[in-house]
Amino acid sequence: MKKHILLFLLFLFPILVNAQELKNEFKFDIYPNPASEFVILESNTKNIQDFNFQIHSIIGNKINISSNIISNNKIKFSVKEISNGYYFIIVANDKSKYKKALKFLKK
Repeated sequence: MKKHILLFLLFLFPILVNAQELKNEFKFDIYPNPASEFVILESNTKNIQDFNFQIHSIIGNKINISSNIISNNKIKFSVKEISNGYYFIIVANDKSKYKKALKFLKK
């Protein structure tokens, strides 16, 4: 019985470690925060084009705003035309199943 538990744990441990590594693989920062005209989303990834981005209000409404990729790891969102308040940028990557929400304040 102990051998079976040990073998199961030895099998499961690499899966758990790989899941943790994947979770920590991507990092995103948003600035300036608070913002008035634009926000920049910067990542440690070398190709930000592999990700999908959505902007949502604090109550969940999807906001359509323009964006420009300014480098391999930075994207700029124009927030000049949206109302003051809190918003979320939802960052997702279908291939890795990565999804994260970053909050910013529009002043």
